[in-house]
Amino acid sequence: MSGNVTLYALSGAIQGYDTITASISTSGTTSTFRLSESQATSSSTPPFVNLGLGCSITQTGDETCSVAVDDHVAALNEDNAVVENVTLSQTSAPIVSENYSGSGSAYVGGLNSTKLARQGAYGWTVTGGSLVTFTIDATETGTVTYSDGSSESISNGAISS
Repeated sequence: MSGNVTLYALSGAIQGYDTITASISTSGTTSTFRLSESQATSSSTPPFVNLGLGCSITQTGDETCSVAVDDHVAALNEDNAVVENVTLSQTSAPIVSENYSGSGSAYVGGLNSTKLARQGAYGWTVTGGSLVTFTIDATETGTVTYSDGSSESISNGAISS
């Protein structure tokens, strides 16, 4: 399904325009959904922000989700984009437990140089810009890797230089 939305201020003035698409599908024991939204200041201008969200959910409760945001900041003449992927897996015998893991990438580039792109049945990625990647687990421990190959550790959810 898809549609367009006109956003109005309380005064009745038009504040912006949204384009929204969504899909839901089921295959065997797995359901997926995907949502994308773009917002522009007028119906004839390129969007200043794009959002992508998608998840795959199994009957056992395992979930993998992908979220992406691409912000075109005209005042700074640059784009800032991020993709985050999170997985939740569950076990039920003999003790119920949940395991979380996540990874992500951040991008920066010149104005309108980055774009969101669909990846697989529910995922998202960013094309264009310079890349920074990170991985982090449920204990808030992980690694940040920069586009020049250098890296730093993540401890307690913070980058330690």
